[in-house]
Amino acid sequence: MPRPALPLGRWLPWVLAVVGTLLIAWGLLRGERETVLAGVVGVVAVLLAFPLGSLVTRRAQKDDE
Repeated sequence: MPRPALPLGRWLPWVLAVVGTLLIAWGLLRGERETVLAGVVGVVAVLLAFPLGSLVTRRAQKDDE
C-alpha cells in the first residue's frame, strides 16, 4: 500500500470531522451562528471530499493497470 500523501494520513478526515463537530457544539452553546455555519461547512466538506477523493484515486489506479 502506498504511503498517504496527506499529513496525519488516514487520521486527517476524522480529525477534521471532530473539529467541525466541536465548532457546531461550541457555536450552539455560545449562540454564535457563524461558528455553527463554519462547523457545518467543515463537516459537509469532509463527508463529500474524502469519499469522492478516494473514489477518484481508486478509478485512476484501475485505469493505470
